[in-house]
Amino acid sequence: MKNDDVYINELKSKLLEVETKFDILYNNSPDMYVAVSPLDANVKFCNKTLLTKTGYTEDEIINKPIFNLYSEKCMPKVEKAFHEFVETGKVVNKQLILKRKDGTLIDVILNVIAVKDEDGKIIYSTSSWRDITEELKSKEREIENEYLLLESQRIANIASWKYNLETKKILCSEEMYKIFDINKNIEITEYSQLTDKIPSEEKEKVINAFNLFLINKEKYDLEYSIVVDNKIKYLSANTEPIYDSSKKLIMLIGTIQDITFTKSIQNELEDFNKNLETKIAEKTKHLELAQEQLILSEKMASLGSLMAGISHEINTPIGIGFTGISHFRDEINLLADKYKNDEMEEDVFEDFLNSSKEISYLIYSNLDRAANLIKSFKQVAVDQTSENKRKILFFDYIEENLLSLNSIIKRKDIDIKVECDRTLEVYTYPGKISQVITNLIINSFNHGFKNREKGSISIDICKLNDEIVIEYRDDGCGVGKDNLSKIFTPFFTTNREFGGTGLGLSIIYNIVTKSLNGSISCSSKINEGIEFIIKFKL
Repeated sequence: MKNDDVYINELKSKLLEVETKFDILYNNSPDMYVAVSPLDANVKFCNKTLLTKTGYTEDEIINKPIFNLYSEKCMPKVEKAFHEFVETGKVVNKQLILKRKDGTLIDVILNVIAVKDEDGKIIYSTSSWRDITEELKSKEREIENEYLLLESQRIANIASWKYNLETKKILCSEEMYKIFDINKNIEITEYSQLTDKIPSEEKEKVINAFNLFLINKEKYDLEYSIVVDNKIKYLSANTEPIYDSSKKLIMLIGTIQDITFTKSIQNELEDFNKNLETKIAEKTKHLELAQEQLILSEKMASLGSLMAGISHEINTPIGIGFTGISHFRDEINLLADKYKNDEMEEDVFEDFLNSSKEISYLIYSNLDRAANLIKSFKQVAVDQTSENKRKILFFDYIEENLLSLNSIIKRKDIDIKVECDRTLEVYTYPGKISQVITNLIINSFNHGFKNREKGSISIDICKLNDEIVIEYRDDGCGVGKDNLSKIFTPFFTTNREFGGTGLGLSIIYNIVTKSLNGSISCSSKINEGIEFIIKFKL
């Protein structure tokens, strides 16, 4: 009798242990479970996960039709799944939508199995719902980020590639086919497919740089040319090694940008500048015409420099965006493998969600930066080559000009502050305003901060009655009293040995006094900076 009691107690203990384990697994599962009666399709019991995720109480779910939990817009799919269960006794991986108590929706994957008695009669069915809401959002963000990336690449004529270290194969973006004029039906799998159009005198340089990148992971940033349909294209290429969170090298990536248009402008400007002195000598009797040509040259040179700078600036956010989306894909594939192999754990999924948010923000912010750079450049470039008047928000327009000058500004540690009413709207010639601000900043960098690495520039703008007043100051080396009176004189410069033409401030003077019908004055002291006050009527 005593042995029977011991045996019974052991059985009770084991039963309690099994029930405890079942309760822990059942109620703490990441999936939602319900048991449903086959007679009336009412819920018999459910786990705590379902209550937590939907916001309902047990009283609001138990003995209520399971159909109440579904979103109305997916009811046709629910009815189809119900008929499938009736016919086959199970439902496998159906994507449906649940409705929370607060009205928000949950995307789920449904699986149903039948629980039968000894006679094979269905006692109830068990349904499990796996929440895939965040997974679908991640895929949507990935698609959106890929679209933004491809669109930015298309606008900037930038192609991207990545080299898989395991398969030893290269994967290229669509823009690569366009740049190298390769049929889209031909898969690019080897780097040699991208080098056969490089002239022989440059090919060795490019191949050696790529091989060193493969061997030593040495990043490179170089320019070279290719020949497509008997025409020369100029390209700018750079690379980057990509590591995972454990510092393991997982892939190599790179971008290639078509800079043919930029090069052609630079070459035309170089040819023009080479012959400039000869043209001036031949037309000394037409000084006014020669001066207009020089002003045009200065204007085009500034635009050419702007184009080269903006191209280089775009490479960084695009490269980071490509790096992020590549890593994001790998993280999703890794999570998918764990899910398929039933190795999914809560902390793994949480790590994936956290890293996905960080990567998505990184990609979005860098693509947004690239888009803003392109937008600012396009508007500034159009304004500088047109004579049209339009309304502008003064503060925003100055900020756009500063953004387009970033390649020049970032060379030195110069703090630029703009003070202006953000609602100030002016109907004027934005191209003229852009030229004035651009030339003043370039003048400060080339003269005021020639021998200095730090400094500050302030641009104060206000409206007084019917006038716009711009006060521009820098704390550079300043101008001596003897030279101050000649500062707006054409061809006068103290920096001729370093390529100064003496036209920058002359151009500003002509724009302000003639195009804007305003006035400009200047005051300065050696080592105390310079100040320009510009006024023009609205």
